[in-house]
Amino acid sequence: MEAGLTPLLCVGEEAVADPAVSASFVFRQISAAVRDDWATAARLVIAYEPVWAIGAAEPARAAYVSDVVAHLRNLLAEHGLAGLPIIYGGSAKPGLLPELRGVSGLFLGRFAHDAANFGAVLDEALRLDEALGLPEALGLPN
Repeated sequence: MEAGLTPLLCVGEEAVADPAVSASFVFRQISAAVRDDWATAARLVIAYEPVWAIGAAEPARAAYVSDVVAHLRNLLAEHGLAGLPIIYGGSAKPGLLPELRGVSGLFLGRFAHDAANFGAVLDEALRLDEALGLPEALGLPN
């Protein structure tokens, strides 16, 4: 951080759970990574993907991801960090971004290896930004 780099902290729950339980697990991961130094946490980008979804045929459902992120933002708000960038990572594919709420963006993985998929995701982001502005389209504060 002292060199001006923004760390990307990868987090995610190991098993399918209620979104509030998953958010609590992820919050504890963040807390442990920064050793409860919330000023340090404020300088991170959080990359969230459930561990159980990594390598799965289909990514976690958009509603589940959106619910976990909403609960996580509520927990982060207790430390003044409700607006911390949280990107959804890994198995993002075309059609997912318009369904997500509360995420700051996508961390593209294997689905982006195909140029057509990558282009489709970029087109979705552009359409959302043109229609609503990405912060509003993704349910984020400005």
